[in-house]
Amino acid sequence: AYFHPHESLSRAEFLKIIINTAGWIKPTLVLNVAFNDVSSESWYSPYVSVGISRGLLENTTLFRPNDPITRAEASMMLMKSLWISLYEPMSMPYSDVNMNSDFAKYIEWVTYLNIFSGQLKNGNRIFRPYDSISRSEIAKVVVNTFSLE
Repeated sequence: AYFHPHESLSRAEFLKIIINTAGWIKPTLVLNVAFNDVSSESWYSPYVSVGISRGLLENTTLFRPNDPITRAEASMMLMKSLWISLYEPMSMPYSDVNMNSDFAKYIEWVTYLNIFSGQLKNGNRIFRPYDSISRSEIAKVVVNTFSLE
């Protein structure tokens, strides 16, 4: 098996990493999964059940398990896994993140807690919220997140 540090990770794979790293127990019996694209037979359905019960996943009709996880989605799941009450963003250090976006408060907090960092591009700090996150970045942010506890 190889790590492939520059490749992306799917949403289902990322969810499994968070749940396992947090030490949450994966159910042996899959609870009712509300997503139309998650079969109870899939390898990730128990993790989706935990993700729903722990509040990591938004209540929508699609989970998109095989889509690459984005930096914004990873920020949201990581912050929700810490159970920190977040206030709405006060300021946004990144020029490519709208203060009114659903992910703004999570991005502000992962930056404040030094879980994630942005980049400098043409003199502007950017976060690249909708870019997929590489496996090497995931390894770093998961370690950064769970070393806070």
